[in-house]
Amino acid sequence: MKEFEEQVLDAPIPGMGLTAELGGRPWQQPPRLSTVEEAVDFYIERMSTDDFAEKLIATLEMGVPVTTIADVMNMSGVMDGTHSVDIGILVSPVLVEFMMFIADSAGIEYNTGLEKEEGPSKALINRAISKFKKETTKQDTVQPDEMAEEMPVETQEEKPMAEEKPVGLMARRT
Repeated sequence: MKEFEEQVLDAPIPGMGLTAELGGRPWQQPPRLSTVEEAVDFYIERMSTDDFAEKLIATLEMGVPVTTIADVMNMSGVMDGTHSVDIGILVSPVLVEFMMFIADSAGIEYNTGLEKEEGPSKALINRAISKFKKETTKQDTVQPDEMAEEMPVETQEEKPMAEEKPVGLMARRT
């Protein structure tokens, strides 16, 4: 029994894994690349490989905007301590242009993420379609007898309710 109590007391306290020493994370250290030119060279070298181009084309064909990919690359560069946030913001247009160049060279259509969408977005349309499908399948499973039971029969006439005047500190006088 005593052995069990000692093991319990040696366990980490709750939330201990969520803390780190100051300067213990890569983004809390000085960045490896301190100029925009160094960061551009770093990213262009990484994006010039055939492996990156294949993955980029596959991602763009799925409909992911170019700006989203650039934002993810910037965020991971900041989290890894490669560059600072402000360098990432300045490098972002170069990343977008280079990825659009790769996509144009491959001859694929892509979404830049810069143009304003007219009408509802694809995600909104997909949600509406799935909701409609759920409702139609739900209605198909309901039997006519069940529908009659679910529908309330209104026999009473609705009486108009008198308007209540607002009271209190924030009420407006009319």
